[in-house]
Amino acid sequence: MILDNTFTEVTKDLQIIEDLFCKEEEDYEKLYRQLDLTEDEFLQIKTGRLVPDKIQLENIYNFAYSHNLFLNEISWFEAEDEFTGGNITIQSHGAHVPIIGDIILEKAPGSSNDFGDGFYLGEDISQAGMWVANDVNSSLYIFTFDRNDLMETRFNVDVDWMLAVALCRHKLDDYLEHPRIKLLKEAVDSCDYVYAPIADNNLFDIIDDFINGNITDLQCLYALSATHLGYQVVLKNEKALSHIDLKKHLYLGSVEKSLFNRQSDIESNVAMHKSEIANRRYEDVGKYINELLDEKDGPLLTEGLLIEKRIELNDKMYIDSWYDKFSRSYITQVKDNEDNELDYAYSGDAKGRDHDIQAFKDLYKEEIVEYLQPKEDKKKKKKELPITGLNPEVIPDPGKGIETFNHNMDVGEVSGEAPAGGGE
Repeated sequence: MILDNTFTEVTKDLQIIEDLFCKEEEDYEKLYRQLDLTEDEFLQIKTGRLVPDKIQLENIYNFAYSHNLFLNEISWFEAEDEFTGGNITIQSHGAHVPIIGDIILEKAPGSSNDFGDGFYLGEDISQAGMWVANDVNSSLYIFTFDRNDLMETRFNVDVDWMLAVALCRHKLDDYLEHPRIKLLKEAVDSCDYVYAPIADNNLFDIIDDFINGNITDLQCLYALSATHLGYQVVLKNEKALSHIDLKKHLYLGSVEKSLFNRQSDIESNVAMHKSEIANRRYEDVGKYINELLDEKDGPLLTEGLLIEKRIELNDKMYIDSWYDKFSRSYITQVKDNEDNELDYAYSGDAKGRDHDIQAFKDLYKEEIVEYLQPKEDKKKKKKELPITGLNPEVIPDPGKGIETFNHNMDVGEVSGEAPAGGGE
């Protein structure tokens, strides 16, 4: 796909401005003055015979946004109505400078991205706008993305996502041989695209605190959960890149950039205060990174504690989500501490869900109690954690937030097995 610097929506946007602000004949003269355009320039731009320069574009889009006419949001909603369906979604991209020529997956040396090299897309236009609002020549793109016949690796807001982002940002180089980190690296490197929450600089500061051993995994997770997380699609190879198609290239004026910056500041401040509250509430509860990666059952216990705490808070939605992940459509076999096999299948009803969750809690009761103890109590208790009898080859690990799907040729149908430890 070869791109140029053409803004595709200018003629349509100028027509919208005319329709809304020119009800009477005298309104035209007023509009020409406000846009600093002659009548002839206005007509030529509206009919596509004249390509507007930077100053003319600024005048057109600043006028619209100063009058609460959000043209790029209108373009986004129109694209949703026109192009989405089946395996096809629309995605946004905020470019620091216009993309000229082919899209390049490789990032500049020293750049820091959540999942390394790739072409990054977002799920709404505001997300892209806030990302590039401080750049002079930034602009917005709308692509369609056809996930058909592509392999996806999906992350949720959990420990594995935190570790994967830290790994791709070269914060876990000391743990590259750890089995869990190797699995995460393989999941990111082997897929066509990654679907995951976005860790912008504010969120990564929180993850960085976890990686540096300043806060526990639960402090980090609850702080992140308190923020307004968007999701992103990261195209990792040329095959995935061939599944996007440019639909619109949108001009980003200075007034709109100011609005995005204001929105970003508000969200950042709210997120900061929420994360501070979460940090204090769960201080010293959970595991520090060295504890998490140095013991066998760390991944499972993290999710087990989250279940325990969410059940205390009566968070039914989260419990249902975990249950689906833990026992998705196939029989799960575990062994209790007396080697009695427990077989239970996903039944889809509340009784079956409660049975499985209770079985999990009973099986790991001691570990959860240990996990919930503040760090000063843990230092007094030198007893080792009991062996749980977990068979990692049989039971899906709820602590693993990785899911891999193969989107086949049937529109809207998803097939393929999640790797060990995955599945939602």
